[in-house]
Amino acid sequence: MLFRSVEGNQAFTNGDAEVVLVRFKRREETKIRAGENRGKVLVNHHIVTGFTKLGPLVLDADPLVFDTDPDPSDGGCAVLVQARAGGLPGPILGAALCPGPGGKAS
Repeated sequence: MLFRSVEGNQAFTNGDAEVVLVRFKRREETKIRAGENRGKVLVNHHIVTGFTKLGPLVLDADPLVFDTDPDPSDGGCAVLVQARAGGLPGPILGAALCPGPGGKAS
């Protein structure tokens, strides 16, 4: 479980931002099989594998509580606070890595 709270920010009002849980793979290698880069290996990090909307940001509310079970394929997760404008996603206002084993960021 992860307990997070976002303290009030007077720049926006309730419902102007959404809290999102993003799951990701830490690292993945892709072997190039054809073309001028054949035989090379591309290494990518923090590949998003899941995106779950947790709900609107409510200022001065109780802390959010949600499940962050670890991904068995060496994945991690992050919590984002993303602005909304006219029903569309906007800029990321804040982000934090989910704690992993022992409470360290994953």
